[in-house]
Amino acid sequence: MAIATQAAGAVTYDTSHGQKNWTPWTLLAAVDPTTSYAAAGTSSHFKTAGADSITLLFTRAHSSATSIEWYVEWSLDGTTFFRTVTKTVSGGTVTNAFSEDTITAGATILRWTDSFPAQAPYCRVVCKRTGGAAGDTVAIVALVCNP
Repeated sequence: MAIATQAAGAVTYDTSHGQKNWTPWTLLAAVDPTTSYAAAGTSSHFKTAGADSITLLFTRAHSSATSIEWYVEWSLDGTTFFRTVTKTVSGGTVTNAFSEDTITAGATILRWTDSFPAQAPYCRVVCKRTGGAAGDTVAIVALVCNP
């Protein structure tokens, strides 16, 4: 399993909460994610050790109506990954389900973000498209925020 390509160095971003150092990682560079989670997006992981949070930057270019689904996995060693779950409580019963996010593409070029706290030293993002055409693409850059 290959580690993602680190993009052009760290960037310092000044916020009202103090200085933040952002390290960008290119996870996918405008590729067709296909209609299966086993395809593009599963081979690149990135380092998150010591990070505060991660922000994913998605860019989607498509020719027909479609949606993108993705989920996040975490690892202690960059080899064995664990998928995030969502908990719901109903009548005293806790139910766990694998988490995945979906966004429906409504424009030819669509850009969005997803942010979450770091949970382990390594992370990877797995994605697929539902519908669309083989020429449709998605690019994902991960910004790792180090305090």
